[in-house]
Amino acid sequence: MSQSKLKGVSTGPNPPTQHKSYNELIINDKLIQNNGLIRSGFGQYSSHMTNKIIIFGIGYVGRLLAETLLQDGWDVVGTCRSPETQHELNTLGIQTEIFDGTSPFENWDDFSADTTHVLCSVPPQGLSDPVHTHFAARIKSLQPIWSGYLSTTSVYGDWDGDWVDENAETRGTSPRALARLAAEKAWLETSVSTHVFRLSGIYGPGRNAIENLYHGTARNLYKPGHYFSRIHVDDIVNILIASMNAPLQSRIFNVADDEPSSSADVIEYAAKLMGLTPPPRIDAETTALSEMSKEFYENNKRVKNDLIKSELGVTLKYPTYRHGLQAIWAEFQSKPKA
Repeated sequence: MSQSKLKGVSTGPNPPTQHKSYNELIINDKLIQNNGLIRSGFGQYSSHMTNKIIIFGIGYVGRLLAETLLQDGWDVVGTCRSPETQHELNTLGIQTEIFDGTSPFENWDDFSADTTHVLCSVPPQGLSDPVHTHFAARIKSLQPIWSGYLSTTSVYGDWDGDWVDENAETRGTSPRALARLAAEKAWLETSVSTHVFRLSGIYGPGRNAIENLYHGTARNLYKPGHYFSRIHVDDIVNILIASMNAPLQSRIFNVADDEPSSSADVIEYAAKLMGLTPPPRIDAETTALSEMSKEFYENNKRVKNDLIKSELGVTLKYPTYRHGLQAIWAEFQSKPKA
């Protein structure tokens, strides 16, 4: 992965949706980048400036982004929740502070000096966003070139299998969805260059159907006519970097691959790659599920991804779950097993 701008491709036959809501935003004043000089209505920056990012919540996505940016010469700092993770990240060259959401850490001035970009990957606690609660004023004073917030497509709620774009009504009614919407609104009001990324189901190395089948933890849940969208972690990082390369004024982006499908389709394709008989299908409407899983199967939608292609010029590395699982299976076979 690199910071080079990605070429766009057609999104295929996704039908348009025209639903309007408060989160529909207007794009203008694109940043112009020429020979490393970054210039926009938000200010002017030297061509010799070193990029520095704060990643609040260096987890599955944040760590891959951090490692990628380090390789490209960025300064990367961030937060985590445990001393063990802090030590591991510090060893990689990522200055890390522990933040559990209850109070700000003390080393803010040194930690944030010369920051150009900010990303929040921390989920809400209750109905509030702890990063925004404790750091919004401080982040605003930094005047970053770009800010990003990782949200979720759960904010759309149930669409009975229809397609949703970024202007679709947000029908989510669960506490989790409402907290995400509140956090999105807060971040969009913090900076005129904030991008909100509504992530679909995330998968990738160590977090996929192949690993679940191998370890015997896969459940083949099925609900007729139920769709969900997903995205490979490599593609999330590419999308974030493409957004940093050409930031627009505040914008919301759906982050999903090209082919929504049922959960059973994914499990059964992974089993086919591995030469296994897939687990029997389990009726998702009659089996006992966690509250989060119940919400997942009650909400049925297909997520459009046109905007990441038309506005950010992204070409997905893994446009469908089949492409992603093929790559994961190839890597899985090459590694020794415990």
